Amino acid sequence: MGDKLNQEDKDGINKVKTELEELIKKDDVSKDDVEAKTKELQDALMKVGEKIYSTSDATPGAETSTEEKPADNTQDVDATPKPEEKK
Repeated sequence: MGDKLNQEDKDGINKVKTELEELIKKDDVSKDDVEAKTKELQDALMKVGEKIYSTSDATPGAETSTEEKPADNTQDVDATPKPEEKK
């Protein structure tokens, strides 16, 4: 997936990720600060996810869930055991 991101998006996510990691290492960090930075990272990831999703929809030949499935060549067979015939 990394090949679908431009460098600006990668740098932005890595920057926020690093900031969050550094924040967590601090002794005097508040829960609110961590939650705010976590939300910032989530928002950045969501933005990139939306970009990737919209790009894949517009790309010719992109895989989709509406692909045609192969034909089912199975046959129904009666597998019920038959009583032995007396001769």
